[in-house]
Amino acid sequence: MRICVLLVFAPIFCLAQAPTFSKDSLDAQGNVILSRLYRDDGTLLEQTFHNYNDQNLISHSKKEIFDSVSSRTVHTRYMYNAENQLVTRMWAYGSTPGLFRKEQYAYNAEGDRVSEKRYDAKGELIRWETWQYDEGRLIRHCIEYLGDGMPNPEDSYEVNWLENDH
Repeated sequence: MRICVLLVFAPIFCLAQAPTFSKDSLDAQGNVILSRLYRDDGTLLEQTFHNYNDQNLISHSKKEIFDSVSSRTVHTRYMYNAENQLVTRMWAYGSTPGLFRKEQYAYNAEGDRVSEKRYDAKGELIRWETWQYDEGRLIRHCIEYLGDGMPNPEDSYEVNWLENDH
């Protein structure tokens, strides 16, 4: 028997003091257009501005992260297909043009995500994640790390749920 744990890798920002409350501003459709996260001493930790398309899906966001030393900005663009499924997410740190990172997503006819490809700022594929389904049930999940810059290339793995069934 093989037991697998799904790990999700995401950037982690260490906080000197944990945030304790947030405030959101909404538009007339109820979409969050501004979200602010505060430390418990009342100082602003981060704020995110969102723009929406005609289908009320986020089309662009700008996140500003503040700490005691500096501030950072992340610009993100979202693109959707005719079924309103996210197909591309591009983001850049700061305002340097041309340094966007990108993720592209593909779906099967049932609307399940079957592929996610992540590209670095040079446009090189660095991570490829795939899912396979049988009658709507996830049966296989693979993550492959490629190219330079990945901290743990040995973390590429494959999970086959059918082998784990008893």
